[in-house]
Amino acid sequence: MSDLFIIFISTCLVNNLALNHLLGLPPGIALSRKIDIGVGLAATMILVLTVTTAVTFPINRLLLIPLDLEYLEPAVLLLIITLTLTCLKLALKHLRPAWHEKIGVFIPLTYINSAVMGTALLVSAHDYGF
Repeated sequence: MSDLFIIFISTCLVNNLALNHLLGLPPGIALSRKIDIGVGLAATMILVLTVTTAVTFPINRLLLIPLDLEYLEPAVLLLIITLTLTCLKLALKHLRPAWHEKIGVFIPLTYINSAVMGTALLVSAHDYGF
């Protein structure tokens, strides 16, 4: 009976989506002691995830998969994410200085955040649509 209980608990933990995909959680926990910082980080992550997913999805579907270069996907996605974040930071600085002052300081944190790369890889791995 105890073996059955251990199998049940381990199955629940292994197949738990929230525990398997803890993307972007450590910076959020570390910086969320103040509401302003947590809101700024959340707004930055929403903006960055939206823009990078919109940029990386077509490149993956129209370039890497047709040319059978899927093994280069992590390196190409990392390069695209870095370029996209750099362009996004410059665009915010010039087009929306008020936004840049509020959330621009959090963009460098998204360079090392697992949520951006993880989302791009999950979208391509599970064959989600745009």
